[in-house]
Amino acid sequence: FNVGSGVGISINQLTDVMIEVLGSSVEKVFEAPDWTVNSSRVANIEKISTTLDWRPKTNLRDGLQKTFDWIKESRQ
Repeated sequence: FNVGSGVGISINQLTDVMIEVLGSSVEKVFEAPDWTVNSSRVANIEKISTTLDWRPKTNLRDGLQKTFDWIKESRQ
């Protein structure tokens, strides 16, 4: 099954969200080839939705925050 939000996001946007969630002040360096500038990927969640009646309950930002919090806690 593909598991995701079913909503597209570019790598550039994902990087912005990750930097925000981490509270980082790093400066993003983005040098994408021309063909990727407007490219995004979307998980097709139709199969898991119809087979298991599953729908995402957590948005990307909250999911990343929970993941980073878990990683930080597990490293202590």
